[in-house]
Amino acid sequence: MILSKIFKIALVNRTRNLFLTISNSVAITVGFVTFCVMIHYYFYEKSFDKFFDQHSDIYEVRYSEEVEGNKYYWAISAPGLGPALKKEFPEIKNFTRLFSDDVVTIFHDNVYHHDDIIKHVDSTFFDVFSYKFIVGQRIKALKAPNSVVLTESCATKYFGKENPLGRNLMIRNVYGEQWNMIVTGVIEDNPNNSTINFDLVLSNQFFINSNIFSFIPSMDNFFGAPMAKTYIQLKESSSIESVKNKMDEFIAKHKSSEYANRKWEFSFTKIEDVHLNSEHADGETFIHETGNGKYIRLYLVLTFVVILLIITNFSNLYVSEINERKQKTLFRNWLGEKRKYMYFQFFFENMLISSVCIFFTFLILYIIRGWLNTIFEIQIFNDLAFSYRTIFLVVILFILTSILPSTMAYIAIVIKERQDRGIVKSRLFFNITTITQLVIGILVIGFTLTIRTQFRYIFEKDTGINSEDVIVLNLPTLDNSYNKYNKLKMELLEDVGVSSVTGNRYLISNRIFNIRRVKSDLSNDNEFVQCSFTNVDKLFFETFEIPLLAGNYLKEGQPGDAIVINETALKKLKYKDPKDAIGTRVSRGQTETYEREWTVVGVVKDYHQEPLSVDITPQMFFNLNNNQQPVKFIYIKLKSGTDSETISRIRNMWIHYFPPSLFKYKLLDHILYDKYRDERRLYTVMILFTLIFVCNMCLNLFSLSSFIINRKTKAICIRRVLGANTGHVIFNLLKDFYPVVVIAILIASPILIILIQEFLNGFPYRISFPWYLIAITILVLLGIVLLSISYFVVKIIRKKPSDVLKEE
Repeated sequence: MILSKIFKIALVNRTRNLFLTISNSVAITVGFVTFCVMIHYYFYEKSFDKFFDQHSDIYEVRYSEEVEGNKYYWAISAPGLGPALKKEFPEIKNFTRLFSDDVVTIFHDNVYHHDDIIKHVDSTFFDVFSYKFIVGQRIKALKAPNSVVLTESCATKYFGKENPLGRNLMIRNVYGEQWNMIVTGVIEDNPNNSTINFDLVLSNQFFINSNIFSFIPSMDNFFGAPMAKTYIQLKESSSIESVKNKMDEFIAKHKSSEYANRKWEFSFTKIEDVHLNSEHADGETFIHETGNGKYIRLYLVLTFVVILLIITNFSNLYVSEINERKQKTLFRNWLGEKRKYMYFQFFFENMLISSVCIFFTFLILYIIRGWLNTIFEIQIFNDLAFSYRTIFLVVILFILTSILPSTMAYIAIVIKERQDRGIVKSRLFFNITTITQLVIGILVIGFTLTIRTQFRYIFEKDTGINSEDVIVLNLPTLDNSYNKYNKLKMELLEDVGVSSVTGNRYLISNRIFNIRRVKSDLSNDNEFVQCSFTNVDKLFFETFEIPLLAGNYLKEGQPGDAIVINETALKKLKYKDPKDAIGTRVSRGQTETYEREWTVVGVVKDYHQEPLSVDITPQMFFNLNNNQQPVKFIYIKLKSGTDSETISRIRNMWIHYFPPSLFKYKLLDHILYDKYRDERRLYTVMILFTLIFVCNMCLNLFSLSSFIINRKTKAICIRRVLGANTGHVIFNLLKDFYPVVVIAILIASPILIILIQEFLNGFPYRISFPWYLIAITILVLLGIVLLSISYFVVKIIRKKPSDVLKEE
C-alpha cells in the first residue's frame, strides 16, 4: 500500500514538470549511450593482439638508423637479426620473421588470384603466435619448404567445403618462379584487433632462396637492408631490459665497416602496444610515431569525468526541483510522514527517470550499431547493445542515477543544518562543478573545431596529382606479363573513353620502399641524401598531371641513365634552380660495388605519394621501360568518368591478355580516401565527445539556473511590481552567470592554445594557428549558456508577481 502510494506520487511529480523530466532524460540517455560507445571502442583499441596466449612475452623488434643527422624509423629489420638474437641471448625463447610479397599470383583450378595478403614466415611462426588451428597440426604446419597455411575464409575461397589438407596451390612471383605449395593447415580468420594481417602464410624457405635475393649469400646472416618483420618471444622468467642492456655490444659485433658512419638502434615493443604506439605508413615498413595511444587514454579519463558530471548535474537539478516544493515536503513531514518514506519517495522518482533512460539506451544502442560500424569504418559494434560490458556499465549507471540524487535531496531537505550556510555551500558547489565542466567543454569544443579544420585542410588540399576518373588494376605475375601490359596499354590508348594509361611498381598512395643514398655534383664527399627510387612508365607524369618545372618527362629515346627528380630532391641535392639541375649527374653509394651515376633530364613539382600526415620525401624517377622492371599497378584515366560502357570495353581488352578472374578495378579516389581512415575515426570520436559535453553543460547550466532563480524569485517579483522591465530582469539574472563563465574562459583559453599548438605540430602540412576558432568556441559557449537559462527566465517572467508573493 505504501509502495503504491509512493509510486503514484512519484509518477505525478515527474509528469507535473514534464519539460524538466524530458530534458533530464534526454541528457542522461545521450550520456549513457556515448559512455557505452566510448568504453566499447576504448577496450577494442586496447585489445589488439592480446588474443595470443603469451602476448606479454612477445615483442616486435624495431630498427632506427641515423645517417648524416637524419633519423629513419623502420618497423622491419635485417633478416639476420632474428637468428642472431636467438643465438646470442639466452633470455629469448624463440623468434619468427615475416616477409611480405605483394607481387604474387596464385593459380588454382584454372582460376588466377592476386588480391590475397601473403606472408612468408619461419617455421616457428605458430610457435610464437597461438592461432587456433581448424585443420592440421601446429607443430608440423610449416616444417616442409613447400607448406602453406590458409585462414578459414581463404580456404573456403579456394576449396569450398572440401578438406583442403594436401591440396595444391601454384604460386608465381614477379621473377617468373613457380612454387607448388601444399596446404598443411587451416586456422581461424585473423580478428579485426590484430596488427598482423594475412590470408596465407607460406614457409619462407623458397622465398629467401629465390632470385629476388640472389645477391645475398645467406639471409640468416645478412645485416644489410631491412626486409623482414622480426618478433621475439622471451622466456617466462626473463626481462626485456636485460636484452636492451646488451644491444650496444650486439650491434658492434654485427655491424660491418660499410655501415660504420651510421648509428643503429634497436627497440623492442610489446606486441600488445604496437597498435596504439605507432602507425605503419605503408602497411608495415616505416614507422611514424602518433598520439593514438595518448588520445585513447585521454578519452577514457574524459569519459569517466563526463559521466560523473552528468550524474552530479542531474543530482543538482533534482535538488533544485526539490527546493521548489520544499514547503510541501516539509508540511508532509510535519504531519507525521516518516523520513525514510521521504527517501523512498525521492528514490522512486529518480528510478522512474533512470528506468526510462536505460530502456532508451539499450534501444538506441541496438538501432545505431550498424551506423556506428559505418562511421567508425570497422565492424566492432554488432554486439554493443547486449554485451556483458554494456549491461554491467548500464546497471552501474542506473544505480548511481537512482541513489545519488535521492541522497542529495534527502540531505538538502532533512539533514541540512543551518539554511544560510547551506545556501552558501550549495552555491559554491554549483559554481565549482559548473566552472569545471565549462573549462572541459571549451577545450573539447575548441579542440574538435581544430581537428575538423585541420582534417578538412588535409582532405581538400591539392596533393599535386589529379586522381579524378582514374581506375587502378593489379597486373598479374604471369608469363610475359610485361609485354602483354605494353600491348594492353597501346590498345587502351586507342579507346575513345580512355585519356591516358601508365603503370608503376608502388601504388601512388603508398610510400616507396626502395630508398638509396645519393649525392649530386654540388654535394660534399660524404654528404648523401636518402632518396626514394621510383620506376615509372612513360606517361606517368602526364596521366596524373604532375607539372614539369624544367627539362623533359621520361620518354622513349632517352639514355638508360636518365632520371627525373622532384622539388624536394632538388633542394636536398643543393640545386638552386630546376634549370641548373638539367644535365647534371647524381651518384649513388660510397663503395665501388654500389657506385652508379645518372643524368638528370627533368624536374617535376612535388606531389604527395603518401597521406599529408607525412612529409614529402626526395624522389628519383626511372623509366621502367628501359630495364623492364615489374609493373604492379596499371592506372587508366578515363575521359568521361567510370561509365559502364568504357569499363566493359576495358574488361574485354583485359580478358584478351589476362584471365578474366583477375579483372578487379578500384577507383584511385577511393584508395586515397581510405588512407585517412584513422583521421576520420579520431574526428568521429571527438564529435561524440563534443555532443555529450554540450548536453552535459546544458543540463548543468539548467540546474544552476533553477538554483539561482529559485533563490531570487521573490526579489525578481518585487522588482517587477516596482516597475522593472523584462530586459532589466534578464540582465540582473545573467549577472550571476558572468563570473562563472569568465573564470572558465580565463582558465581554459591558455590550455586550449597549448593543446591546439601541440596537435598541429604533429602535421607537416597544417593550418595556421586558428585564433578565430577560439573566438567561435567562446561564442558557442555563451550561446549554450543563454539557451540553458532561457527556460527559467521565460518561466519566471510569465508568472504573476502577486501569485508568487502569495506563495512566499
